[in-house]
This record gives sequence, structure tokens and C-alpha cells, in this order.
Amino acid sequence: MHSMNVLPGKISALRLSFWNMNLSVWLLFGVICLVGKVYFYPDLASGLTLLLTNLGLALLFSAVLRFVYRGTKLTDFFGLRTLIIVLAASLAAAFLQSIIAQNLVNQMEWGNPELPKKIALSHRIEFTWVVFLAWSFGYYGIKAKRAAHQAMLQSLKSGAKERHLELQLLRTRIAPHFLFNSLNGIAAEIAPHPESATKLIHDVSDYLRHLLAERTQILSPLASELDAMSSYLSIEKTRFGERLEISLESTRPARHTLVPCFLLQPLVENAIKHAHWPETEPLVISIRATREKETLSICVTNSGALQADRPEGVGLSTLRRLLEIHYPDRHEFTLQAEHGKVLAMLILKGNAL
Repeated sequence: MHSMNVLPGKISALRLSFWNMNLSVWLLFGVICLVGKVYFYPDLASGLTLLLTNLGLALLFSAVLRFVYRGTKLTDFFGLRTLIIVLAASLAAAFLQSIIAQNLVNQMEWGNPELPKKIALSHRIEFTWVVFLAWSFGYYGIKAKRAAHQAMLQSLKSGAKERHLELQLLRTRIAPHFLFNSLNGIAAEIAPHPESATKLIHDVSDYLRHLLAERTQILSPLASELDAMSSYLSIEKTRFGERLEISLESTRPARHTLVPCFLLQPLVENAIKHAHWPETEPLVISIRATREKETLSICVTNSGALQADRPEGVGLSTLRRLLEIHYPDRHEFTLQAEHGKVLAMLILKGNAL
């Protein structure tokens, strides 16, 4: 996401007005040439007159060259046809500019009397042709760089669009998965505890509002995810009653960190649905989030033990894919049993993409 914000700035820099770039290049070249002109033409006014004449002609003929070159394909730059066009067009521009400039020199009698006019014109044409050739190669170079940046931006846009679609698909896996579990819980409570079932329906409705509110968001503050998990756990509390104990802890820097939406839900669902603990003991669910510099640590703990032969469910497989998308090569996810508890640990480095 952030890289997408950087590239448009680079491309906009490449999209400077042709006339701004052209004028800057020729002014720089003119300043360099002015030193030589003052040497050959001790009268500063003469040197400036010739400089301004050449500058105006250069701007005119470079605009004509641009018009000609726009009709060629960048991919065919090294093709014989394009090379002939560049050589011929730049030579024609150099010839016309040199003729006009040399006539001005002759009329004002600024020329070197020891240098024949034909030789002076020949040298002027050769020098001006080299300059226009350099300008032509620069034009195609900038054009190629701009095309490369535009292609990169288009690729990033396409990749971002595909990633957004994949995230939407991942969410469609999470939301129905949650709804399915909740409906099962409601069905189980209707007969023995109708009042609890009614409260559970209201809690589910509140949580679904959270899902709808973030359906178009990619990232959200961890505080929002923690609040959503608090609502979700209240739903489970209705089902489990006093058998479920909940603990949520987070530092202020952690709560302000942007994370992928629905990051915590698979961990909390897994802790409740797949926790293997004696029914005579309470199920303790703990969520703790801290941040040190650029590293966010999230630990979801539940009492009980891991079932070694249990395959990974939809929630955890979805979580792994979310981490690959948002934290490529910058995340760690471990699930292990320790001292009668199951610890799901997330280590997220840097900002989510």
C-alpha cells in the first residue's frame, strides 16, 4: 500500500511539461556556450544576440523533432527505420539552424576572417548535429524511463487489485465461519435456556454490525480489533457462562497500530472451539498485545492442551494467508502448548502493507 503512494510521485516528476524540460536543457547548454561566444565575440551584446538566436531556433527545431519522434514506437528505437529517422531529422534540424545562424554571423561580420565561411558553416553543422543527436537520445531515454515507471505503476495497481479481491475472499471465509459457529451456539441454547439464546442473538447482531462497518476496510487500529473481540467473547460468554474467563491487555502504542482487519478473530475462535480442557475447569482466554519500536507482539492464550492429530482449520489457514499478504517475510506465527496452556503468538515487524 505504501509503495503505491511513492510511485505516483515519481511518475508525476517525470511528467514535467515538455517545454519546461526543453527550456531548462537549452538554457543550461546556452550558458555553457556563452563562455565560448564571449571569447570569440568580445562584444557581449553580439554574443548574447547569437546565443538568443540559437536558443530560439533550438527550441523551435526540438519541438519539431518531438513531433516527428512521437510517431515512432519506443520498442523500435534500435530498429533501422527509427535510427534513420533520428539521424535524418536531427541532421535536417542542425542544417537549418546552422544556415540561419551562419547567415547572421556573416551579415553582422562577426566571423573569423581567417576561417573560410564554408568551413565555418561545416563545423557549425557538425557541432549542432551532435547536439541534436544528444538531445534525441535524451528524449528517447526519458520516454523509456517514463514508460518503465508507468508499467511498474500499472503492475502495482493490478497487484493491489488482485490482493484486494483475495482479501475480500478471505473475509468471506471468516464471516460465514463465525456465523456458522454462532448459529450452532444459538440452536443449542434455545431449548434449555431461551433467555440466553435471545441475548445471544442480540450479541451476534451487534458483532455483525462490526463486520459490516469494516467490510470495505483493509487495515484498522488494533484497538478496533480488540473491541470487536471483546464483543465476540461476550457472545461466547453467553454460551459458556461462568466457565469462560476473559482477560484483555494492551499497551497504548499497540492499540494505535494499524493491522489487517479480522486479524484476531481466527486466533480467538481457535482458542475457544479447539481448546481441549476438562469441562470441570474454567476456560481462560487471554489476549495480550504490546509494541516495542517497530515490532508488534500479540499473544492469545487459552487453558488446555493442543490436539496433535487435529488438522488446521479454516480460521488459521486464512490467518496465515493474511500474514503473507500484509507482512511478507516480516512475521512469525507459532502455536504451542506450555504448562497447561496453549499459546498462539504473533510477531509482526514493520507496517502492514
